Amino acid sequence: MTLKLLPVPYFCQNDNDLFDGVEGNVQCCPTSNAMLAAYLDKGMIARSKANGFDEPESYYKSKFEECGFTARTSGGICEKTYGFDLSRNLQQTT
Repeated sequence: MTLKLLPVPYFCQNDNDLFDGVEGNVQCCPTSNAMLAAYLDKGMIARSKANGFDEPESYYKSKFEECGFTARTSGGICEKTYGFDLSRNLQQTT
């Protein structure tokens, strides 16, 4: 098996804004999903800045909220926005 390193951007969840009453240190779902979304959608980081967000995670979380998801909802926005099942894709090893 050949492994390929993907240039997925790194976002630190420890400095996230409060989201749904949940502090950043436990916001692994929206933070990791934002990292994946930024990898798939190269314009996401620029749009987050253009929309006044300090962090791409905050922009992503605003999209979470628009779709009715919360910090406790797993990966639903990626499926709705990008058309794939995030939980299934992350569990694949090949």
